[in-house]
Amino acid sequence: MKKLASFLLVFCITLSSFCFTASASYKTKGFKVKSEAAALISLDTDDILFEKNIDQKRYPASITKIMTAVILLDNCTNLDDEATVTKNNIESLFGSDLTTGGLLPDEVVSLRTCVNLLMVCSAADAANVIVDYVEKQTGKDFVTLMNQKAKNLKMNNTHFVNATGLHDENHYTTIRDLIKLCKYAIKLPNFLDICSQPIYYAPESNKHKKRMVVTTNFLINPATTMYYSYVKGIKTGFTTPAGRCVASTASKDGYNYMCIVMGGDNATRTEFSDSKNLYKWAFENFESRIVADTEEIIDEMKVELSGDTDFIQLYPQKNVTVIIPKEIDNESLIYDVVLKDNVVQAPVEKGQILGYVSIKCAGSEIAKVNLVNKEKINRSTWLFITKIFKDFLALPFFLVLLAAFVIIVILLIVFGNVKRSRRRKKLKRVRKIKKM
Repeated sequence: MKKLASFLLVFCITLSSFCFTASASYKTKGFKVKSEAAALISLDTDDILFEKNIDQKRYPASITKIMTAVILLDNCTNLDDEATVTKNNIESLFGSDLTTGGLLPDEVVSLRTCVNLLMVCSAADAANVIVDYVEKQTGKDFVTLMNQKAKNLKMNNTHFVNATGLHDENHYTTIRDLIKLCKYAIKLPNFLDICSQPIYYAPESNKHKKRMVVTTNFLINPATTMYYSYVKGIKTGFTTPAGRCVASTASKDGYNYMCIVMGGDNATRTEFSDSKNLYKWAFENFESRIVADTEEIIDEMKVELSGDTDFIQLYPQKNVTVIIPKEIDNESLIYDVVLKDNVVQAPVEKGQILGYVSIKCAGSEIAKVNLVNKEKINRSTWLFITKIFKDFLALPFFLVLLAAFVIIVILLIVFGNVKRSRRRKKLKRVRKIKKM
């Protein structure tokens, strides 16, 4: 059942990537988000329902380990491959206050064990083992791979210095960037299942008997007051400069959300209370609604050179579904149509993009979709020829030519009149001479 839920969540995320939508942020009701930065995102539609300082550069602490796991999963074909823990993997962490998974020098562990320790109990020693393995396999610097992946994911305000989240002034990200990373990570095989475990049993090794480790994420731990049964994953983080951080997802009644909170208070653990409140708020107050239907006419556009019609009807290019407050009725939605031109000339191809409609709710754009016609509009040959002739007659060259012709005609008429007048005068003189 767990795997099925994970599959459906990933399917919804993949499907939503084809929607051309915008999003509007709403105000929470009944509570305030106390942490310094936060976002709640619909994974079904990509709508950001709540945001607070999501573009502010912040220290990710152990949220970093999401990228560490991604680099491993991207570069490892078999998680059952083994690695040997080195003395440096352990000693390099001395005095850092980073959480460890209790690994010992010369312990032989599988990569599967390492990534489970990394994501469940935030083991920095497991991160170091992963770094050594990937660098050996790829011949590339691990941090370089992290930053390259961030660039590929268009995490434009992110820079990594290490794989553990150890504080560094040059080790930073934003919530908007973390959304991109998390959406990518939860599509990877096994990732969401791994980071959703409240308890992980590390298998026996040459240095340890089978042992239990507990998640650092209170949202998925039934033994804590912050537990919320609809939550899965993803990762927690903490350093004094970063504050308390957590990234998670939640699914209920067919709705799928992601919440990322950073800069939470260490004493009151607001990263968990804020996340839980945001999820409850979303599940109770929002619903999915189709705001653009490919079968419903949005507008009309004048068409020329068609012998069959003077107007064509415009439809949304695709169905658009958004998450909006239940209290908002369809009549309050505003549809602003923007056309490429006031008039289109035949022929018009079926599905041709002729403009777009911006759909607004409470003054904010919640969706945007192209407008197309549904049937091909053929061009009338007679109207086309007539237009060509009219256009030719309206050409400046033709008008100059016509003006020159008129002037020449006028001059010829004037010249002819003058010539005839002279001839008449000459004839009169001749007649007078003959009479004399």
